[in-house]
Amino acid sequence: MKEWDSFEQKCLSILKRCSSKDLDQMNFPLRDALPAGELEKARDPYELFTLMVNAKLLSPDNLYFLTTLLSFVRKENLRRELLKDQQFEGKTRYQELAKDEVNDTVKSGYVLMIDNQRMFDNLNELKWSFIEKFGFNTEYHENLTKSEMLKLLKETAEKKFSTYDCFICVIKSYGSKDGIYGTDDEVISLQTITSLFSQNKCPSLKGKPSIFLIEAVRQRGDKFPGSDPSSSPTVSEADFLINYATPETKNRFSPFGLMSAVHHVFEVYTGKEDLMNMMTRVNKLTTKSYRLYSASKMQSATLISTLTKKVFFKPVMTEYVW
Repeated sequence: MKEWDSFEQKCLSILKRCSSKDLDQMNFPLRDALPAGELEKARDPYELFTLMVNAKLLSPDNLYFLTTLLSFVRKENLRRELLKDQQFEGKTRYQELAKDEVNDTVKSGYVLMIDNQRMFDNLNELKWSFIEKFGFNTEYHENLTKSEMLKLLKETAEKKFSTYDCFICVIKSYGSKDGIYGTDDEVISLQTITSLFSQNKCPSLKGKPSIFLIEAVRQRGDKFPGSDPSSSPTVSEADFLINYATPETKNRFSPFGLMSAVHHVFEVYTGKEDLMNMMTRVNKLTTKSYRLYSASKMQSATLISTLTKKVFFKPVMTEYVW
């Protein structure tokens, strides 16, 4: 009870520092999750807190939705304050991890980010997390056609990754059961993307994690991944991890989704958990997010892993929160 009182007090303290305009803007992403009549009351900090708790969108161990709403209204200082006590600190953990050969501590990485759906800066936040929190070499591109994406991916695959511990490819765009759309509505398949980074074509990545985080928003009426066997992502290479979400949304313009969940989980659980466990948490959050604003109630990201070790990211800034 004491823990809950402290949690409630902290949340209310932060919400009370939001303006009435901020609270009104927070209502927009919640309109599919909360009853319309109740949502009118959410302009009051206590009512918003109560409604989110009752809708199971807010609890001491689930701050994702509130922190994302704070980002949505550009209250990053309040977001950092809310997450402050959630951060992991401690060098001992990494020293212990190094003693077990099943663990792989990632200290450097190369990140390629493609954003063809730039609405709520979800990738911008994740980008700065990669740069500032982890010190990864990060390349960011916006609004690419299919041919531009393919050219960029091929050029990236030709790089030498000998100085990096991992490769991460992040793509946010529109898509369908067939793959990911460029801005020209031409499609590139997930298999085409991942095959460019195979050990045969990219030998400097051998034995290193290759991570693909892809969110491709679908038009209504497109089939779900898995409804057509040929559309399900597959990988035969070792040390690959793919998290592929293709939500069919009623509202394309939502701050919730795969990328914001990745950003949140990396902030809170890096150092506490390995990559697979963090991705499981990501998918739990995205499944709940998609149920809020999706055209279907049965959606989740597809997570595939052929990792041969437990992968842990080591931040260069343990107290950093973006």
